[in-house]
Amino acid sequence: MQQQPDLWVEVTWLPFELERNLSQQGKNLEEFLAAQYGSSPQGGESTRKQLTDIGSELVFDFNFSANMLRYNTFKAHQLLTWTGERGDQTRLKLALFNAYFTDHRNIT
Repeated sequence: MQQQPDLWVEVTWLPFELERNLSQQGKNLEEFLAAQYGSSPQGGESTRKQLTDIGSELVFDFNFSANMLRYNTFKAHQLLTWTGERGDQTRLKLALFNAYFTDHRNIT
């Protein structure tokens, strides 16, 4: 068997806005998904359970709740872009994921 050389991978996180009209105070996640994608409460619950199960397999704690809010993340993406110029994007992105999905913090 031939040995493979070490592989270096650089991850770059790119910003994208799902809904630019969301406020910094947030909107109920279920209401947002229903208005944006026509998702039913049951469909949303099923999707969140599926994401939670996948997260568990990857050692990430999705902590969805009925009163979870969806926020405008424009400023978080600006910070992520700025951090990318300094080479520490992934650490910030994981901290933002944890703050929002696990701790329900407003990441605006």
